[in-house]
Amino acid sequence: MNKKFCRQIILAVLAIIAFFAVERVVKSQKASDAPPAPQPPAATSPRIVSLVPSITETLFMLGLGEHVIARSDHCDFPAEVANRPAVGSLGSVNVEEIARMEPDWVILSEAQAQSKLHTAFANLRINHLGVPSDSLDDIMQGIWELGDKFGAQDNATVWLEQLDKTVTAARAAAPEKKPRVLICAGRDPGDLRRIHISGKGNFYEDIIEIAGGVNAYDGKLPYPMVSLEGIAQMNPDIIIDIITGPSVDATVVADALYQWSRLPSIKAVATTDVHVLTDSWAVRPGPRIGLVIETFSMYIQKWDEKQ
Repeated sequence: MNKKFCRQIILAVLAIIAFFAVERVVKSQKASDAPPAPQPPAATSPRIVSLVPSITETLFMLGLGEHVIARSDHCDFPAEVANRPAVGSLGSVNVEEIARMEPDWVILSEAQAQSKLHTAFANLRINHLGVPSDSLDDIMQGIWELGDKFGAQDNATVWLEQLDKTVTAARAAAPEKKPRVLICAGRDPGDLRRIHISGKGNFYEDIIEIAGGVNAYDGKLPYPMVSLEGIAQMNPDIIIDIITGPSVDATVVADALYQWSRLPSIKAVATTDVHVLTDSWAVRPGPRIGLVIETFSMYIQKWDEKQ
């Protein structure tokens, strides 16, 4: 084979290689100029610690129970929440243990969010959120905001619609004459001498109004402590004595009614309109608040039937 022929073959091979090299570069440039292919959104699976029983109930009601990784000592509803580790309550929260769990969010009451817990979580760069629950409007707003924050708007909407029906029914059943209602919101079950009652600006007062009554207390404090003399001066038409806790049973209820029966000068006692509530939902401003509305409405209707 002569040199001229060999040189022609080599040049032809180099031309072919150059052609494919150029084509590859052009394709690469076109690919780099094109916008990146859209990526599927990352699945959201927030890890949540709830330090308030009513908030824990709300999260489960919203369908977010699987995201709750820890709870407070007092969170006991729904029953499955007992499977989550407890990390303390109120002033004894185990912040270090919570930090080790690496939560995305810690949900607190509004009061907790304004306490030293806020500083502790902030220093550890742990996201935390305080949820207000003083009034009925606060409760509804708080449930909606939790649903909106964690993608459970549909369940929050269903709950709000059901609560609206409950409120509408209670207002429709309200009597023309408004009874004076006293809510005993906290006391020693064996003693009537010091009782914390529902005052101004809380959800109990809102519910009394919805059900057709008026608060027997006309002061300015949210949960004042009053004496028996103070209760006698208020002279309520209805007394709702809320006593909750793991040791509350039928004996405690009977004893409470006996204590009240020794005060016959009070209207509610004279007309047997003293009611003892022992269910935990009676003190939890959360998704079961509709039960409180229905129960207060029933007590007021029973009073009205006697008029």
